[in-house]
Amino acid sequence: MNNSRALAFWQLGLAGLLSLCLTFFVLRGGWSLGFFLAVLLTEGLFLLWLRLPTNTAAAEEPQTPAQKPGLTFPTALQIALALIILDLGLCFLLYDNLPLKVINALMILPLIALQFQLGSRIFLQDWDRPLFWVEGVISVIARPWVCLGDFGRQLLNLLSRSIPGQRPADSASDEDELPAAPRRALIWKILLGILLAIPVLLIAGSLLAAADAVFAQLFVSLQDFLTQLSLSEIFKILLTAVLILPFIFSFLYSGYKRWRLVASPDHYSSQTKGLRIDKTILITFLTCINILYLLFAVIQAAYLTGAFTARLPENLTYAEYARSGFFELAFVSAINLGLILLAVKAADRKGIAGLILRVESLLLIAGSLVQWLSAMFRMYLYINTYGLTYLRFMVTAFMLLLLVLFAFLLVKEFLPRLPLFKMLAATTLISLLVLNHVNSDRWIASFNVQHYAATGKVDVSYYRELSNSAVTALLELSRSADPVVAGEAAGQLLRRYAGSLAHDENWRWQAYNISNERAGRLIAADLDRLKALNPSVAADLN
Repeated sequence: MNNSRALAFWQLGLAGLLSLCLTFFVLRGGWSLGFFLAVLLTEGLFLLWLRLPTNTAAAEEPQTPAQKPGLTFPTALQIALALIILDLGLCFLLYDNLPLKVINALMILPLIALQFQLGSRIFLQDWDRPLFWVEGVISVIARPWVCLGDFGRQLLNLLSRSIPGQRPADSASDEDELPAAPRRALIWKILLGILLAIPVLLIAGSLLAAADAVFAQLFVSLQDFLTQLSLSEIFKILLTAVLILPFIFSFLYSGYKRWRLVASPDHYSSQTKGLRIDKTILITFLTCINILYLLFAVIQAAYLTGAFTARLPENLTYAEYARSGFFELAFVSAINLGLILLAVKAADRKGIAGLILRVESLLLIAGSLVQWLSAMFRMYLYINTYGLTYLRFMVTAFMLLLLVLFAFLLVKEFLPRLPLFKMLAATTLISLLVLNHVNSDRWIASFNVQHYAATGKVDVSYYRELSNSAVTALLELSRSADPVVAGEAAGQLLRRYAGSLAHDENWRWQAYNISNERAGRLIAADLDRLKALNPSVAADLN
């Protein structure tokens, strides 16, 4: 096997392992333990991929600020990305919050893509440049498609005989040649050793299981797992892996070829200036926007400031008052973030025109902060009256994130060297990690129990939208002196125990979740009392 075929073997092999990993642990497994294991293996295979020889033609490209000669893998940014990815993956095992799982999955995919592109030395810009993020985000969609043709060529290269005297175009340089023969022999020896050990492991395992009860339980579980792996299930796993293999290979191979979406080395220079807009145009534009916001604030003065005095405007309910305030905040703040960012990046602050621009930006920030404070008071009033729900919790978290982002924009006005995009990206990722680890469902459930103790009001139906992290609070409500509250809480607990917490014949070990396991044990320890509190639900479930 020549160098080109050896390289194709390792490229296709690692892509195939990743396909099987994603299929077995996630697509045919579960979104808890299975997803975490898939993230772990993906990180490991990513490191192996970076050990392969690089594309010789791509390696001869000129260095850019994002590819400083002194930087070798892993850089501080890559280490930080790896830790964030692993932490977000661990949250799938620790918690069972469905909305956050969706957000985490949508975040992990581009982060892994970003990590891969950094390791492949694709970026031509520093990560504080907007084009860096454009390349990183859009590549998640584009890369699985751009090198599909290379999949067939590499497969043929691996299966066909090498032509004497002809060097394949994709082969690496001589100094990067893989020691194919010794490595291939080592792999075959390892595989042969594993095959020879299997019958011995089964016999020895049976004997040890007969000698120790604890080991027997573990060994029986392994035997049950192997028994349940039918030929039909194995075929489905292999078929799914084969179907997604070309797209995973295309993504990985695009890094080998250093395929770029935004620009090539000939079209990009580190000295290229960003967007520049005439100051007079910017001042005129921002003045019009500020006048509009001022007019809106004057007309809506009573509505916007009602939260400070805990008074509702006429013909508005608590729900309308709080939610309308939030949507105003979200919409106007999103516009203001873009406008302030445009004002900061599109013109300097030199001269009288620059000073006026700074005043315009500060007015936008001040208006946004007034709306933020009004909306926060409004939401505080709403929560104290009706309790906390998942939507209200997420709204509050989003408001706090906006406050931090506005603070960075304010600092950027006076410190032009502040790496704004880096700070915004880091803040958003840290906020997501905090949002995961505060265990929002348990927080919401505990708050409502305290609210019930203080006011005597609770809507137990709110708990239906929460994950099994709310089980502890529901158990506390099931001990309430109010039979209606206790019965409704007991009914929810019984339904959870028979539904999402049940380990029936369709349950897979990849779906194991620490939060769900703990909730199941808590309910099982109190099952008889719960059935007595709500016999109708207990009878239906039986």
